[in-house]
Amino acid sequence: MLYRFVEDPRTATAEQISDTAWSTVPHVGSLFYSFRAMVAVGFFLLALFGVAAFYTMTASELPRWLLRVALWSLPLPWVAIEFGWFLAEFGRQPWVVEGVLPTFIAVSNLTVWDVVITIVGFTVVYGILAVVEVFLMIRAIRKGPTTEAIGASPSPTPTVSSSRALGQATSGPDK
Repeated sequence: MLYRFVEDPRTATAEQISDTAWSTVPHVGSLFYSFRAMVAVGFFLLALFGVAAFYTMTASELPRWLLRVALWSLPLPWVAIEFGWFLAEFGRQPWVVEGVLPTFIAVSNLTVWDVVITIVGFTVVYGILAVVEVFLMIRAIRKGPTTEAIGASPSPTPTVSSSRALGQATSGPDK
């Protein structure tokens, strides 16, 4: 951990060692409030579900205020997830593996161009696969189903007279 503050850890001063130790302590206030916000959103959604379940079982029609609250609550699960993500990621800094692997050592040594070439390569390969898939789907749709595919034996199309004989109504005037 001292490598972030001094080139040779054997020459570290007491102040550098203290700075290193304190750099591992996350900002407690933001973690405290993000956890409480996540839990508050979760309890609000549980209460909303409970109220909606109560009204569903007891009333024939849900109140408009409940429907409005439910509509405006749609993004709240995402908000709770983001608070949880912040709690998990910010709370574990600066460790990738607690007490073993600090984040500044665990970063990748790939260049920007390595990442760009990889992303472009994946995009091209998956783009070609998507074009091939659409081509195959269109070809199969144009071909249409076969009688073996739908599991039926081929039968002639019923004529108007056979439809009337079976008692089925036809559209249009009788001739």
